[in-house]
Amino acid sequence: MFFCKWPYPFENSPYVSFGGMNDQGLFFDCYSHPPYIPLNSSDKPHFSGDLIGYCMQTCSTVIEVIEEFNKYNL
Repeated sequence: MFFCKWPYPFENSPYVSFGGMNDQGLFFDCYSHPPYIPLNSSDKPHFSGDLIGYCMQTCSTVIEVIEEFNKYNL
């Protein structure tokens, strides 16, 4: 499970993906939750852009997504 800082409650927007599947069969879905502060990520760089979108374009397995998320301060 990943914890990211999103607005809560999650506001509908035509520019936000809530779920989908890529051509490799990798699936994601989103939900809104009260804020959670991740531990041990402050020394990592920030990802500029849409990390979920990037992962859906470049990853084919959950392991690859976990590796990408672990690189950045969430």
